[in-house]
Amino acid sequence: MFQLYAYRDCTLEGIVKRFHDEGVIYRPDKPKWKRTSVHNMLNDRTYIGEI
Repeated sequence: MFQLYAYRDCTLEGIVKRFHDEGVIYRPDKPKWKRTSVHNMLNDRTYIGEI
């Protein structure tokens, strides 16, 4: 996700579409990715390694 956003000029919607097309599951109980989930992960300090 981070590579797509930072280096491949993918939008949040583009990442969601790509994950859907590739069958990437968000969570077993909620398999579809949402734009807000991608946005939150990209902005979460834990995921980007600051914490």
